[in-house]
Order: sequence, then structure tokens, then C-alpha cells
Amino acid sequence: MSRKKLIETLERLNDFLKRIEPETKKEATRERLFSFSRNKQQYFLSGADSCINELKLFEPEAIFQLKTAEEKEKARRIKEIMWGVEKRYAEKKKADVLKLIAEAKKEISTLKEKETFRIRIPRLPPEISKDVSLDLQEIERCFNAICFRSVTILCGRVLEIALHRKYFEITRQDILETQPGIGLGKLIAKLREKNFNFDPGITEQIHLINQVRITSVHKHGNNFHPTRQQAQAMILYTLDVLKKLFK
Repeated sequence: MSRKKLIETLERLNDFLKRIEPETKKEATRERLFSFSRNKQQYFLSGADSCINELKLFEPEAIFQLKTAEEKEKARRIKEIMWGVEKRYAEKKKADVLKLIAEAKKEISTLKEKETFRIRIPRLPPEISKDVSLDLQEIERCFNAICFRSVTILCGRVLEIALHRKYFEITRQDILETQPGIGLGKLIAKLREKNFNFDPGITEQIHLINQVRITSVHKHGNNFHPTRQQAQAMILYTLDVLKKLFK
């Protein structure tokens, strides 16, 4: 959820609540069940419910720049207000919800939006361009949503696709047919057997990403949770590997 989306959701909720008649109940009487007025009110109620569900996904760390203690405290307060909105809405206290919406919008206006991380997709072979581009776009979304473990998993997938393609370019053989479960380490070894010379440092980058991915996915007592800086480094390593493989 972006800052713009958050504000739009609050404004839509505000609008729906103002249109809901005080006497409207979801448990309508039988004689009004199919009336135009009742259907219209049901639309407003459903719209408000939808907004509340969207607000449940709100995470300030994913939207705002939170560098100072003051900014972090404001974000905590906004999160607290959102909890209040959800609670008062469940209690059908419309006036309270409207006040909290106004308070939330005021607090939001004092925080700067976090800069969005963007990935520039490198030149790729046409045969894998679509799949890798979709993965890179998803990596971008995961990073901006603070889903750093997902970033590491997808980076590993991108490298697997790239190395499989490079092996096919050299041998004209699809190694997935003979060794469908082959890992990144063995792929590198297979390419070296075919006298493919990796650029300096590229294999270390691949091994690092693979190791982080394995640690993030498999249970070893304590799963590894990459930091923002580590996830960003893995993305940059992955892009660098792609550029060097298909230069």
C-alpha cells in the first residue's frame, strides 16, 4: 500500500460512513430486504467493510521514511489510530471512526513517503526475457513491501533461469531434462566443464545469494531474516550477474 492508496482508502471509508443511515442494520426487516434503499445501504456497508480490510494491511515501515525517533513515534501513533478505526468500526461507533480518520490523515501529512526502490531490467535473451522480467518486477514489489525473504528466494530463481539458459546456449542441451533438480553450485560446475569462463567474482556472488536463499527457506533451528541492506545487496548482485552472463 502506497501513501496515496492509504489516503484514498481513508477518504473512501469516510465517504461510505457518511452515506450510511444511522438506522441501517445488516439485519434488515424482511419487508425492506429487496428495496432500492436497502440495496443502496448494503452497497455502502460493503464498501466500508472493504476499506477496513484494506487498512488491516497497513504497515508504516513500508510507506514512510522513518529515520528519526520523532518519525518512528508518529508512525506508531498512526498504527495505533488504525487499530482504533478497526475497533470503533466493529462497535458501530461511526462518529468515533470519522474523528479517527481525520486524525490519521493529519498525522500522515507530517511524514515523508519512503523512496521506492526501482529495478532497471538488463538486456536479456528473448527466450527468458519475459520470465525473468516478471520475476524482477515481483522482486521489486517484495522489496518495497519489506518481504526480504521473498526477495532472496526470487533472486535465486532468477539466477537458476539465467544459468540454465547459458548452459543451453553453450551446449544446445536442456539440462533440466536430464537433471531437473540441479542446484546453482552444480550448474556453475557444469558450465566450467564446458570451458565457460565466469567473470571475476561472479561465482562468489551466485554462491552468496544461493547460501542466503537456502538459509532463509530451510529450517536450521533459527531461520535467517535478511535485513533491508542485505536484500538490496542481493538484488544488485543478481542484476550484476545477469549483465555479465548476457553482455
